[in-house]
Amino acid sequence: MRKEQEEVLMEAHRSGRIQATLLRLPDFYGPRVEASFFGGLFSAIRSGKRAQMIGPIDVPHEYVYVPMWVPSSSSWPKPPRPTGAPGTSAVPGTIIPRAFAQRAFAKAGQKPRLLVANKFMLRLMGLFNPFLRELVEMHYLITTPVVVDDRALESLIGPLKKTSYDEGIDACLRAIEVT
Repeated sequence: MRKEQEEVLMEAHRSGRIQATLLRLPDFYGPRVEASFFGGLFSAIRSGKRAQMIGPIDVPHEYVYVPMWVPSSSSWPKPPRPTGAPGTSAVPGTIIPRAFAQRAFAKAGQKPRLLVANKFMLRLMGLFNPFLRELVEMHYLITTPVVVDDRALESLIGPLKKTSYDEGIDACLRAIEVT
């Protein structure tokens, strides 16, 4: 559905009816952000339980810290020049989900406890949970490294602030009152 929406937008741009730049965000996380691959991680840390994650969790990935992105995009000194081309957001670099989880548990003073669901497990759980059923179709986003290049976006709007994973994890832990 998102691909179809992008095509409609870009066709309107190409035809001259509107001017647009398409911005794409990688996976995201942040305080009280539950609809992310790390949503259950911080809940598990808060409750002292095992974190349920979707695997594999050793594939390089990039994540954007939502509270950094929203103020950043709304305070741009000038709107991006309409290019029609997609731009990607500012991320602090690549990390594997296992390392992200280990950092979060360590910062909370807890031993990492992870339960990793593979694609087969997602299919089984999807019989009872529509959200997980949809994740089966998007599983390629987890098995393929997600590495973005934000140079095109920076050329449009200038330098982007990038929240480090440690800063983002600290903020998430403060939000759940663990640290």
